[in-house]
Amino acid sequence: MKNRVTSFYVETLILILVFVAVILTLTQVFGMAKKQSEEAKLLTGAVTLAQNAAEAFPAAESSEALLKLLDEGGNAFLDNDTVTASYDADMTPDPDGVLRVVVERRADSEWAASGTIRVIRGDTGLEIYSLETVAHYPEGLKQ
Repeated sequence: MKNRVTSFYVETLILILVFVAVILTLTQVFGMAKKQSEEAKLLTGAVTLAQNAAEAFPAAESSEALLKLLDEGGNAFLDNDTVTASYDADMTPDPDGVLRVVVERRADSEWAASGTIRVIRGDTGLEIYSLETVAHYPEGLKQ
């Protein structure tokens, strides 16, 4: 009779250890999934912000005009020919936001301008996404 009670306790202990191992493994899996989900959301938002800036790029014939297009409530500023706009994690304009869209504009000729658009994390300085764009102006560029 004593062997049966001891066997029961040993089996119960092993079962509890298996459940604890499964719970710990699932906790790690769900934690990694949440982190990857947040990173994917950030990347998707960064791509959207870069695309919006790329669409505004040909509509502006100068860096000052580009600043006017990207500035929403004081979230953007101009430094030389580089426009920087800030956004929070929800992609809404915020001067103190965690994301920075940096648009470097270069006049290639009288009729064309090229630019590099980068989305950078403000807290780490890491580049999340970048793209190159070109705009053609048949009537000439305003310098």
